Amino acid sequence: MLIIMIGILVYRGYVIFNPPPEPPMPPYRNPIADPQAVDAGQRPPVVQPRPPMDVPQTYTELQNRNPFRYNERAGDQAPVDQAEELGITVLSIREGAGQWRARIRSGNRTGWYAVNDSTDNFEVLEINPEDETVVIMSTRFDRTFTLSPE
Repeated sequence: MLIIMIGILVYRGYVIFNPPPEPPMPPYRNPIADPQAVDAGQRPPVVQPRPPMDVPQTYTELQNRNPFRYNERAGDQAPVDQAEELGITVLSIREGAGQWRARIRSGNRTGWYAVNDSTDNFEVLEINPEDETVVIMSTRFDRTFTLSPE
C-alpha cells in the first residue's frame, strides 16, 4: 500500500514539473468578411444626441431636478414672488471702478456684485441704477427675480 501511494506521489510530481503540451488554438476567422455587407436590421440603433441646454422649462426640470426628491412634481411648489422667501436682499446700488455694483445679502453673506457675477445661490443679470432694481437668476428656483434695495 505504501508503494502504491509513493508511486502516485511521484507521478503527480512528474506531471506538475513536466506538464503535457497545450493543444494548439484554432485560427480565428471573422464570421463576416465585409462589415458593410450586414443589413440594417442586424446593426445596433443609432444613439440620439443629448438635447441642448436652452430647452423649454419642462425639459430643464428633468436635468436640474434634485435626485433625492423622487415624489416631487413641478406643480407642488408654490410660486416664489417675495424676496424674503428667496433669501436674497439688495442693500444698495453704487457705481465703482467704472461699473455699477449692487450690495447683496444672501443668507449670512454680504458682498458687492457686478453684472455677470455669480455665487452658489444666484447670478446678477442686470443692474438698473435709474429704477434702482437688480435682476438676478436664482439657481435654487431656476428663474429670474427683480429686486430693489430696502
